[in-house]
Amino acid sequence: MEIARDLKVRIDRLETMRAAHIHVLSETPEEDAWKKMEAWAKPKGLLEKGARVFGRNTYPTDNPEPHGYEFFPDGRPEHRA
Repeated sequence: MEIARDLKVRIDRLETMRAAHIHVLSETPEEDAWKKMEAWAKPKGLLEKGARVFGRNTYPTDNPEPHGYEFFPDGRPEHRA
């Protein structure tokens, strides 16, 4: 495997924002969490162009399985849950 030596990394401090939280624990958590988030957030306009969505794996036990995934779609003030 070749390692990119010219990789440019930037760390930014994000402003305080509103966000929703969607979590799934399943055999396919990434896909299931995306479907759940999309079903909720898309009708509210939270996945329009320029939307920010953050996500991460979750491990509810000391074992790697089962694991979950959670998304945090950026919730703009004009949108209400």
